[in-house]
This record gives sequence, structure tokens and C-alpha cells, in this order.
Amino acid sequence: MSVIVMNVVLVILLGVAMWLLKTVSRIENHYFMASQDWLKDTANDSETTPHANNPGTVAKNIKPFITVEVTNAFSLAERESKLAPYIAKIAPSLIQEKVYEQVVENMRIELDKEGVEHKVQLLYR
Repeated sequence: MSVIVMNVVLVILLGVAMWLLKTVSRIENHYFMASQDWLKDTANDSETTPHANNPGTVAKNIKPFITVEVTNAFSLAERESKLAPYIAKIAPSLIQEKVYEQVVENMRIELDKEGVEHKVQLLYR
């Protein structure tokens, strides 16, 4: 009897894992397409590099932007949630996505506190 119960539990867990993977894949695809649209929009600028004569300045039509890469996403997730190591084994990209979403939210909060007008976006390349 217990073997049957274990098999049922295993099938249910596999189903949940497959659903998570499919959902994460859909989310990644959505954000990838959004980032590609953003890159196309920024590529239409006539000049996208700093002035050759003065590397410290950029052309007037270029919008500077800041990139942030979280290099310890899994350790951050483990620090915040006891379930993170288990979820990371099934869907590591989901862990990374949630960490980046939290970083973006924290950046927005801190910029708002400082009175900085901003547009913080999470883009995937």
C-alpha cells in the first residue's frame, strides 16, 4: 500500500515540477521578447558610443543607463527562504527571477526615498 502512495506522490511532484518549468519558460520568453523590443528601440539612436575625442562625454541623444548583475542570487534566496534550495534544484531560473524582481523593487524603494525620478526595468538578454 505504501508503495502505491509513494508512486502517487512522485507523480504529483513530477507534475508540479513540469508545470513550474513550463511557467518559468513562458515568463522567460515574455521578458526576453520585451528586452529585445527595448534593445531595438535604443538601437535606433543615431549615435550609441562615447565621443572618440573625449571618452568622458557622450552624445546628447544617448540615454545613459546602469546595469546590475546579481552574482549571488542563490545564496541571497537561501538567506531569505528555507525552501529556496529545494526550489533551486527544480527550477533555478525561477529563483533567479524572484531575486532580480526583489532587487528591482528594493532599488525603486531606495530611489523613491532619495527623490530620484527613475524608470527601473528588468530586462533579459
